[in-house]
Amino acid sequence: MMRMSRREFMAVGLAGTAGLCVGRNTDYCSAAESPLTLPDEDGYKLWLRYTLPGDAVPSYRKVVQHIRVDGDSATCGIIRSELNSATQAMLGSTVPSGEANVADGTVIVGTPGNSALIRGLNWAADLSAVGDEGFIIRSARVGNKPVTVIAANGDIGALCKPPSRSIRSTSPNGPRCSFG
Repeated sequence: MMRMSRREFMAVGLAGTAGLCVGRNTDYCSAAESPLTLPDEDGYKLWLRYTLPGDAVPSYRKVVQHIRVDGDSATCGIIRSELNSATQAMLGSTVPSGEANVADGTVIVGTPGNSALIRGLNWAADLSAVGDEGFIIRSARVGNKPVTVIAANGDIGALCKPPSRSIRSTSPNGPRCSFG
């Protein structure tokens, strides 16, 4: 995890603001005259930024066809809710969810403690390497079905995964690798 002091954060923010001003080709920069139209969003929406991925939507729909979040904790409920919101916003329609079965294109979220499927993948060494708040996202086969797995050591690790990054990570044209 990258750590940044408040001083560094302010310096980066000021440098970015200065860059916007320079890019306007004016002798001055006034926030009141900013040519940018910013979306009306709160911090929650700004952080998660669920937007349609443009021409990639059909590809994403092929690999995100079902959502399965194993576990019954309150945190797992939040993960389900966030993934449902993300897929609705990013794919333009709801994606079925539930734990009944695993089909092609299922996104499985869980921990070795709450998911027999995750335990069965034998990723203990990899999960140990990412720590308590880390996660692994990979393509895998479960019951000979191609799936995307988001695995963590605990529910908080799975929750720390922004859903938009989960969905984008499943792109059939992009890398499918471990993040941690």
